[in-house]
Amino acid sequence: MAEELYTWVPFYTELANKLLPYKNDRAALIDKLQAMYESIDTKLPKLDDGGVPNDIDPFTIFGLFNKGISSQNRRKIVAALADVFCITAELPNDFAGTPLLNNLNATFYAFIGDSRRGESDIDNLWDLFEAELALADADNPENRNAFAAAFDKTVGQFGLGWKLTMGLYWARPLAFINLDSRNRWFMGDTAKAGVPIASIMPKEKDAPIHDGKHYLAICDTIRAELNSADCPYNGFPSLSNAAFIESERVNRERKAAAKAAEQEAEENALGDAGVEVVHYWLYAPGEGASMWEDFYTRGVMGLGWHELGDLREYSTKEDMRLALQQIRGNETSQKNSAHAVWQFAHDIKPGDIVFVKRGRTEILGRGVVVGGYAYDADAGHYPNLREVKWTHKGHWTHDDQFAMKTLTDVTDYTDFVEKVNGYFEEDAEETLGGGRSPQTSLTTASNSSPRHTWTRKLTTRSSVCFVQKRTSSCKALPAWEKLSLQSAWPIR
Repeated sequence: MAEELYTWVPFYTELANKLLPYKNDRAALIDKLQAMYESIDTKLPKLDDGGVPNDIDPFTIFGLFNKGISSQNRRKIVAALADVFCITAELPNDFAGTPLLNNLNATFYAFIGDSRRGESDIDNLWDLFEAELALADADNPENRNAFAAAFDKTVGQFGLGWKLTMGLYWARPLAFINLDSRNRWFMGDTAKAGVPIASIMPKEKDAPIHDGKHYLAICDTIRAELNSADCPYNGFPSLSNAAFIESERVNRERKAAAKAAEQEAEENALGDAGVEVVHYWLYAPGEGASMWEDFYTRGVMGLGWHELGDLREYSTKEDMRLALQQIRGNETSQKNSAHAVWQFAHDIKPGDIVFVKRGRTEILGRGVVVGGYAYDADAGHYPNLREVKWTHKGHWTHDDQFAMKTLTDVTDYTDFVEKVNGYFEEDAEETLGGGRSPQTSLTTASNSSPRHTWTRKLTTRSSVCFVQKRTSSCKALPAWEKLSLQSAWPIR
C-alpha cells in the first residue's frame, strides 16, 4: 500500500489558525514557545541577537520545523506545537512538498540592532499573514486588494523576496504557491508543467517579484492548470513535491557524473585505475575509551551525537553542522563534530582499518570494518554503529601525541600508520607463520596457504594501499579478510 502523502496540510492549516489570535499578544506567544522547547528538553533556536526574541512573526514560527533539521526533530517540534496550541488535526506522517529554510537564515526579520530592520517589519508580516488567511477563506476583490497591498508593503523587507512565498505556502498550502528556486526551475520548463505555467513563471535566477497582484496571477494560472494533461498534479503540494523529486534526481546524476569523472582523472593520472584504497582511522570509543570493552565484545564501533538521529537523514555535511548548531547552540561552528559524524556515516568503508585510542598516547586495539553504517535508536548515547572485526586488543604507548578528535582519517600519515601497525607485527607474523596469537582473529592464513607477496603503492591521495601480485590462492577469501590480511602484514 502506497504511503499517504500531504498529511501535513491539515496540521499546518490549523496551526496558522491558532497563531492568528496572537497577532496582538506576541509576548504571550514567545512565552509559549519557550515553555514548549523546555518541555522537549531542547534549546530554543537563536531567534534574535540576544537569543530569545522580544517580538516574532508567524512565518518564523513555521520555520522552526521547516528547515535543515532531522525528521526526528521535526516531528518532536510538531508534536510539542500540537500540545501547546491544542491542535486537533492529526500529526503529520510526512512532509512531502514542504520547502525548507537555510538554518543560517531561518527568521523572516533582521535581528535587533541590524540597521536593515524596519520598525514595522514584524507588524507588516502579521498583517500579510492575516490578509492571507482571509483571502484563502473568502476569495473576493476586497480580500484580494488587501492581500496585494500587504504583500507589496512586506516583500521588500530584509531577507524576504522569494522566501516570503514559502511562508505563505506553509500557512495555506492549497491557496498559495511557493516560488523558491526549485519550484521556479521545475515550473519554468514547459515539458514539466505545461506552456501556460512556464510562460508566466519567473525564471530560476530572476529577481523576486514585488507585486502582490502579479503573485496572485501566478497562483491563479497554476491552479487553473492543475489536473490537466500538461500539469497532472492535483494541488500545490503535489506539484511542489514533484519539483523536489525531479530536482533531487537531476542533482544526484550531476554529482555522480562529476565525481566519476574526477576520480577517473585522478586514478589515471598516476596509473592507479582499479586500485582499492584502504583507509586507516584513529578512533576513540567514548570519553576516556569508556565504551571500548563493550564495543569489543559486541564487535562494533559506535559514535555519539545521538541528538542528530539517523545520520542518513542528512544530505550534506553542512546540514549536519547546522543541526548541531541548533541543538548545541551557536557558540561554536560545530565543524569538527559534523566532519566526524559525516565520515562515520559516509566515508568509512568495509575493509578499512581502525586503530583504537585512549587519551593522546595510548593504543588499545585494532580492527577491520566489515559492515556499513547502521542506526539503532535504542542504543542510548551511541546509536551510530558499524560492525568491526576486532583483531587485536591490548595496550601500546605511542611516542607522539594523537589528535584530540573522536575520529581521524590518518591514511595520509604513512609513517604514523606504519609505526602503529608495527605494534601488531609480532602477532601478525605469528599468525601468518601458522600459529595464532591470543589477541588476533586473523584466521585467513594457515600452513597450507601459499605465502603471498605484497607491494605498497602511493595513490593520488598519498594513501597506502596494497596490491596483491599473486591472487589465485586468495580467491575464496571474503574481500574484507583479504584486506585484513594485507594490512596486518607490514611491508619492510
